[in-house]
Amino acid sequence: MGSHFITSMGLDLRPVQLSGQTAGSGMENSQLVNILLNQARIMNALFDGANLDGHRYKIFSQWDEDGILQYITKVLKVSPFFVEIGVGDYTECNTRLLNEKDGWTGVVVEKDEACCRAITERHDFWARGITVCNRAVTAENVNSILQLYCTSEVGLLSVDIDGVDFWVWRAVEVIRPPIVVVEYNPVFGGDVSVTVPYDPDFDRGQEHYSYLYAGASLLAMIRLGGAKGYAFVGANSGSNNAFFIRTDLVCDELPERVGAGVYHEPQFRESRAADGRLTYLSNHDARELIRMMPVVETITGNTMSLGQAIRAASHSISESEAIAQSET
Repeated sequence: MGSHFITSMGLDLRPVQLSGQTAGSGMENSQLVNILLNQARIMNALFDGANLDGHRYKIFSQWDEDGILQYITKVLKVSPFFVEIGVGDYTECNTRLLNEKDGWTGVVVEKDEACCRAITERHDFWARGITVCNRAVTAENVNSILQLYCTSEVGLLSVDIDGVDFWVWRAVEVIRPPIVVVEYNPVFGGDVSVTVPYDPDFDRGQEHYSYLYAGASLLAMIRLGGAKGYAFVGANSGSNNAFFIRTDLVCDELPERVGAGVYHEPQFRESRAADGRLTYLSNHDARELIRMMPVVETITGNTMSLGQAIRAASHSISESEAIAQSET
């Protein structure tokens, strides 16, 4: 079925979306949530095949992370305990379906106090088995937070902090979960292995008015994953969340993905003008807008502008292609 939601039986299985009117209300927390959970059960029953791409759908996640994680956790029998760093008010996130449908428990870490309060004030919070940690996560404190709050073996780690995600994941040492989901920045492009320089106080909106300058490239995350013993197995349809499993768990149902075809241009356009207005720049124009911003090339550790990194990567690719042609 792939990502289609109209079946041969004529059923429309496109997920019902939570609206601003229902979010946080009794309806959102009871009847509507039950409808959404039942949709997930139906989709899991109808989607088949040993292929991650055939199990994509959205219930509570931003894009199709819900379906992807349902598939991965079906293939890999892991501890049903998660840590999700960066969740907002937990209305739209990566682990909510696992919690509400499959009974996973875990820790959610969020720096915004109002969002944490909204989570704990949900009418069913008492039954969810979630611990809320109101902290800004940095490379310096991530391990102490994990040691303090991880009371069970961690099956899934998700990192989405719109900033120094690369540096935080790199710093994680006290857990080695089977599954990792980490956000990347597709605006940096598919050929460069770069991240924003480390700053524990990094603020995406303060660093550049466009909100485009944050995180790391997909290639940087894949190389970091490899260094930590993880294989890249796919990305969401929005092209901003990467999925990894430990290399010892790679199998026919979850093969490692490598090569030029792993990067795709993002579907979304979220660039802003200096006054905060959305400008909807194309990915090419968005990249040009932050071309002079500093990035760290993760292989050498050198700091340069994004434009310089793109030129260097392009030159390296051209040289490799020329060598390959001369050898044929």
